[in-house]
Amino acid sequence: MVALHESTVQTFAELFREDAPEGDDAVGRRFSTRARLAALLINLYRDEPILHLPFRLLTVLMDIDEGFTTWRYRHALMVLRMIGAKMGTGGSSGTEYLRETAERHKVFTDLFRLSTYFLPRSALPVLPPDVVKTMSFQFTEG
Repeated sequence: MVALHESTVQTFAELFREDAPEGDDAVGRRFSTRARLAALLINLYRDEPILHLPFRLLTVLMDIDEGFTTWRYRHALMVLRMIGAKMGTGGSSGTEYLRETAERHKVFTDLFRLSTYFLPRSALPVLPPDVVKTMSFQFTEG
């Protein structure tokens, strides 16, 4: 139980590390630390009017990634059904290669992993008034 808690604390600490590696690192992160934090803010505070469209964009990106991954898995199943465990075209391992490819070629893994850091809405900190004002739609006459 203690090890699980320590692992969770470490996971959250990694989220805020300034020197976290960018690009495709050992745990499959592709976004920069700043981009991950921005996406997290958008997800957590998606009810703020200015964040509605960015939230929809992130959702659509995950839908597209999910669709491609689903297609790849279904293709692997179809190949398994048609040729079984035989060697695939081009000398590949066939079905196993296709299954591995489906997993390896996910594009927006960072967006899917954000749910690790979600808090219940009731536990979200209230945004400071100056942040709300900065994020608000403001019209000035002039």
